[in-house]
Amino acid sequence: MRAVIIPNDPIKAYLKKGEMIERYFNPENIFDRIDIVSLADSDVEPASVQHLAGKARLNIQPVGRISLLRALFPGTYVRRITRAVDVMGADVIIAHNSNVAGFVAARLGKMFRIPVVICMHTNPDKDIRAHISWKDIKRKLFWLYSSVLLENYALKYSSKVICAYNFITSYLISRGVEPGRIKVIYHRIDVEKFKRRSDLTGPKSNEKLRILCVGRVFERKNPENIIRAIKNLNAHLTIIGDGNLLPGLIKL
Repeated sequence: MRAVIIPNDPIKAYLKKGEMIERYFNPENIFDRIDIVSLADSDVEPASVQHLAGKARLNIQPVGRISLLRALFPGTYVRRITRAVDVMGADVIIAHNSNVAGFVAARLGKMFRIPVVICMHTNPDKDIRAHISWKDIKRKLFWLYSSVLLENYALKYSSKVICAYNFITSYLISRGVEPGRIKVIYHRIDVEKFKRRSDLTGPKSNEKLRILCVGRVFERKNPENIIRAIKNLNAHLTIIGDGNLLPGLIKL
């Protein structure tokens, strides 16, 4: 089987973030060929991230970054992609968001009569749009435009929508996606990688408690209270994550 995948970010962003999960794009090695459409001007060489695709032959094709012009005229962007990527003959097109990537996937799926699967990790109305102020005018206008002209189209022509969390289903249903097209598949933790050491003992009385907080630092995952809570504790907190709240957290 062959998949065309349009990720949420360029693959180099996954590499920088460290989110390099084995077979991330090819669970159970169900695909023998994967073509990644990278919405960027440049990206990494496939060989450097082959483990993301498992046993599949991996191709990564940058097709140009998302600009305001391309977002406003996505049809032209889609035609550019069809000239750069061999889409015909794929068994499925998978997009990792419901805005630009989802729109592109839906247009390609309709053009070539290929099933489209959209993967959702957020509720854009509650997790993104609700937190963008009018001070950030460009971002605000893009997400309002996306709500009306990109997301509705993407979801209308998707065959299935996979959600990482159940709360996303309310957003999908409000957009007219029938429950039969929605599948919730929660994130898993590989517990085999987190076994307790047999020789592990509790912390010594003078030893600092080490606290690790991992996650994108934005309004819905604000770790501010964790920082405040350790003020008078013998503890060391490490926060791993990026986001718009980072400068304020560093200051705190």
